Amino acid sequence: MKRIKKTLVSLLLGAASTLCLVDKVNAQDNRHLFVANESGSIKEFSINGTTCIPFGTFKTLGAGASPQMLTFSPWNNNLLVAVNYGVGKNGVFEYDRNGGNLVHDYAISNNAYGLDYGTDKDLFTTSGFLGNPGDPGIGEVYRFDGQTRDFLGLFISANNSGGLNGPHSLKFGPDGNLYVYLRT
Repeated sequence: MKRIKKTLVSLLLGAASTLCLVDKVNAQDNRHLFVANESGSIKEFSINGTTCIPFGTFKTLGAGASPQMLTFSPWNNNLLVAVNYGVGKNGVFEYDRNGGNLVHDYAISNNAYGLDYGTDKDLFTTSGFLGNPGDPGIGEVYRFDGQTRDFLGLFISANNSGGLNGPHSLKFGPDGNLYVYLRT
């Protein structure tokens, strides 16, 4: 049985702030909070002063969907979702911010977990599952051109990952280095 990760998120809007209890993963800009949960729904909340107001369901990903991470494109402000279906289609999906329509499906060979944009605004995403390092899709980090969405190659490949097993979240630090959290 999967447990839903509860996170306390502080939304800072200038001098005003508010706290919201959210499920699983979230992404926010200065006016909206997007929250994905285990049921595969992405809910949208509008921020009004110091209050989170339910805005509605932005997108329902489908039965069995397990959204892992959300972020906004620095190019067009669309919402990107890393999805691990477990069985079925995995990947990173980009949705139009204004209508929720699928704009692009980034090809990921295994379970998609983490995603972040680098300082060059290229998209990096992890592909991995606990398994044997060197197996296709195990321990890989993909790089895509953030603007054109073209695949730029493996940033870390399964064969040269140095034993990277089960990469999950990733984040660029203030030093410009990529940090990868591994599932254990």
